[in-house]
Amino acid sequence: SDIRSTLQLPKSTFLAVYAGSVRPNRGCQTALRAVASAPQLHLAFVGNGPMKSALIDEARHLGCSDRIHFIPPVEPSTVSGFLSTADVGLSLLPDSCLNHQLALPNKLFEYVAGGVPVVASNLPEMARLIADHGVGSCVEPSSVAALRTELLALASDRPRLNALSMNCRLAADLLRWQSYKPLFVNAFLELETL
Repeated sequence: SDIRSTLQLPKSTFLAVYAGSVRPNRGCQTALRAVASAPQLHLAFVGNGPMKSALIDEARHLGCSDRIHFIPPVEPSTVSGFLSTADVGLSLLPDSCLNHQLALPNKLFEYVAGGVPVVASNLPEMARLIADHGVGSCVEPSSVAALRTELLALASDRPRLNALSMNCRLAADLLRWQSYKPLFVNAFLELETL
């Protein structure tokens, strides 16, 4: 199955997805608030976590429960395929520490492997990966307005979304573990000789 058929959403409905643990400092609340004020957008959280019930309550309070969806985690081997029918994938780490500035979360690679364009935090490593491969766009991670503006821009530009999705499919071959395994192994072998 895939996310769109699970939610019974037609292809014409713009669907953003957040995959992973639903917890603080991951941009979940920012994503919900950005979508809440744009009636043509839907958002799905694929995963569980400590913020889930608070997000359900906030969606109810904001009157957008019918457009905010919660799906339990799927098997790791099926994540990319399951997400493949979403329009964009979100990765919104806040600029709060060096770890986040240098992060390349697994979800970025899962989105790309599924052909799903990425909207991510404008942090150095995520921004570099996205720019190098042309697989999405970056926003200020704590700005509800910036995220809403970018999602609406993408929702109204299907040719751009299709081009980003094609870039994802091309980049997926380059960004897979098999491509980087020799570099990783050689780095450890070099350390062994020191």
